[in-house]
Amino acid sequence: MRRIILKDIEYIKSGHTTDLIPEVRYYISILSILLRRFFLMAVRVAYVVDEAKDNVATILSNDIKKGMAIPVTFDGQEQQITVSADIPHGHKVAIRPITKGETIWKYGLSIGDAMVDIAVGEHVHIHNIEPVRGRGDLHADKKGSAF
Repeated sequence: MRRIILKDIEYIKSGHTTDLIPEVRYYISILSILLRRFFLMAVRVAYVVDEAKDNVATILSNDIKKGMAIPVTFDGQEQQITVSADIPHGHKVAIRPITKGETIWKYGLSIGDAMVDIAVGEHVHIHNIEPVRGRGDLHADKKGSAF
């Protein structure tokens, strides 16, 4: 059976699909659509490390566009998040509502505080968070010294 399928695939690749009966061409096109969808769904597009703490997910794709519903696993289940803007690879998307002043958690670590309210699905980056990592001025204010 496997040899027959491989032989048919080689025949199709050779460009001879015009001599196939229409029903066979139809099933080949349906199969190719299903395979493309399967492989697209199998690719992870967002990543959450600490499901209990994180309120953002990191985008792992270059193709996240406004209005897309992306699968994100958190709180023990896969959920669909509809993004409200194009989000570049490596940037973050809010997976829970975040209020102004709330800590942004990524990979279980604090990366900043929200400067505005951030809705689920919004792009989270330097335009709406105040970074707190590497801020010597904040450390000096708390300690009372300038390092």
